[in-house]
Amino acid sequence: MRAHFVAPLLALSFLTVAPLRAEAVPPSAFPRSLAYFPAVGLLIGAFVAVADALGALVFPVSVVAALDLAVLALCTGGLHLDGLADTIDGLLVRGDRERRLAIMHAGTIGAFAAAGLSIALLTEYGALVSLASRDRALALVVGTVLARWAMVLALWRFPYARVAGAGAAFKRDLGWREVVVAATGTALVVLTAGARAAAAAAVSVAATIVLGRSAESRLGGLTGDVYGACGELTFLGTLVVWSIAPR
Repeated sequence: MRAHFVAPLLALSFLTVAPLRAEAVPPSAFPRSLAYFPAVGLLIGAFVAVADALGALVFPVSVVAALDLAVLALCTGGLHLDGLADTIDGLLVRGDRERRLAIMHAGTIGAFAAAGLSIALLTEYGALVSLASRDRALALVVGTVLARWAMVLALWRFPYARVAGAGAAFKRDLGWREVVVAATGTALVVLTAGARAAAAAAVSVAATIVLGRSAESRLGGLTGDVYGACGELTFLGTLVVWSIAPR
């Protein structure tokens, strides 16, 4: 019973910089917390959207877009950016499964990661700059929700690559109930936001499946870094869809 109350707090703590004592978390709360990932994404997106609106009162859009990405990175602890960087290095480096996993575990940023992360951030920035204020706020909210749903989808759909690790606690005993709750919450946001959100959702699912299969073939499964990469690529894809799709 206690796990049900701790689960939403765990989701908030894991996905943001909000503190939660690890010793206070029962193991069963980890998979249950996945049901709340999209809700936490909604909170994050709303927070960044408010920051965007306040920044737009003072700064030009070019500065506001950069501040949006900075605020997002600060309130999430840069979790997904770090995951994307490690995933790029792990998947593109030459070597066997063990070498790829070791490079990802080391956490150092190689040439592939530096280039890929720079391109991702520049693309996100360019997409945000191209949007009007209202569209930008909606894209931020939908993007952060879909990014957390992509992590749930990746956890549910693909095996875990390591015996232990942060992702193993979430993967273990993950059931269909948590996935259905997360999917329902995400669907409500998508339906409310309209056609562009639906297109972004389709892109996010496709990107997650492609990245997941690539990681599975090279690593034997997914890791926490790959889950973060799924989220970051989904966020990027959502902003791009918003910038090119008609209203």
